[in-house]
Amino acid sequence: MDADRQANMVNWVRRKIHYGGMIDNPITIRPDDRFSSLQKNFVEHGWTFTSFPVVDENNKLLGLLTRDDMDFVEGKNPLIKELMKKRDIVVTCNQDTDSERAYQIMLETRVKKLPMVDKDDRVIGMYVWGDVKNDHRTRDSFSLDSEGHFLVGAAIGLGADDINRAELLVNVGCKVLVIDCSHGACKPAKLQIEALRKKFGEKVDIIVGNIASYESAVYLLEGEYIPDALKVGIGPGSICTTRRY
Repeated sequence: MDADRQANMVNWVRRKIHYGGMIDNPITIRPDDRFSSLQKNFVEHGWTFTSFPVVDENNKLLGLLTRDDMDFVEGKNPLIKELMKKRDIVVTCNQDTDSERAYQIMLETRVKKLPMVDKDDRVIGMYVWGDVKNDHRTRDSFSLDSEGHFLVGAAIGLGADDINRAELLVNVGCKVLVIDCSHGACKPAKLQIEALRKKFGEKVDIIVGNIASYESAVYLLEGEYIPDALKVGIGPGSICTTRRY
């Protein structure tokens, strides 16, 4: 798998869950847009969500459009500002609001959409009740990273170009890099650990393998630059080709 495809896959898997329930930089619409324009975007982009902060040219919140506001539009093509809930009745939260606080606000005010705004009332995120409620119930069931996404690891090799691969992976949120080779207790593996530590520091965890002896473990755990974990077992998987020859 080439590096770009691997990075895209890591990004896709990682974003399958976002504990915290907040949508970063939600899609917004303008008050003078026509309803038909929004309907066209639903078709063209395959949107499945139906709630949109309404903002001005500076991304300042003017209102909120939800499914309830759209349900009774029949045979007309009104402006969004004619349908939306006006700003003065839209419940919002500030940028310091975490998912626990958002859960309490939404529970108390009985709103299902909670835009997050900065000190200038510009939209920077939005909590959705379905996501927040689900996260509140299931958060202990997943291994999550510090940003609330799935904790994702990815394998790299020993080549010089694998540092570039590692950089692509880290940039899309990969938190664990696995230096994966058939005989992990080797000088190239040690050099790769050093290169990763110098480039990323403690930003990512490093696993190295495969190894199968105490001596191999000692070799990898000696020196200034060491991995966070070791992968033990030579050819432990049924598809491994290492042990076929």
